[in-house]
Amino acid sequence: MLQHVQSGSLRVLAVSAAARLPAVAGAPTWRETGVDAVFSNVRGAIGPRGLSEAQIRYWEQTLARLAASESWQKSLQSGNRSAAYLDSAAATRAWRALNQELQLLLGELGLLKK
Repeated sequence: MLQHVQSGSLRVLAVSAAARLPAVAGAPTWRETGVDAVFSNVRGAIGPRGLSEAQIRYWEQTLARLAASESWQKSLQSGNRSAAYLDSAAATRAWRALNQELQLLLGELGLLKK
């Protein structure tokens, strides 16, 4: 999509992110246009149930090092992406909050299966 924006054949009206995106800096956020909402794509690594505390710590440390690595940062930058590393507890809270938001939204739209 970015190549079409850069060529001028596609115009971004607004972005759902909390802040303007560098790749399309001229595009306002939804909030700037009067839509009080923020939405981002979420990606993560999820382990199986029953991991021990030691296993969770190992993976948190490993993934934190990856997220801080120069090669990962370059990959993010080249793909016009941003990242926010969350440890297990913070990720669990974020997933639960997102689930509640989506339940509410889908319910309001009449799309929630019962």
